[in-house]
Amino acid sequence: MTNQDFKLTDFDPPIASRKTIELIAIANGTTEFWQEEAIRQAQEELKKRNVSREYQDQVLQRWENKEEERDAAIRDEL
Repeated sequence: MTNQDFKLTDFDPPIASRKTIELIAIANGTTEFWQEEAIRQAQEELKKRNVSREYQDQVLQRWENKEEERDAAIRDEL
């Protein structure tokens, strides 16, 4: 593919080829970090893979808990 053939909706690597965990991050992300089309494609790919909303929420909660633990550890060091 040449630069002329590349569109803003073409992602490298393609959204469909990414790991499920990365798709969860993209699909639940914001347009501050991801293009709307990337978010849409990630959501569609998660549906194709039958990844439930419940499972996505569990993953997001684990990430949030890890962030809170990291923040607490940093505060303890101060």
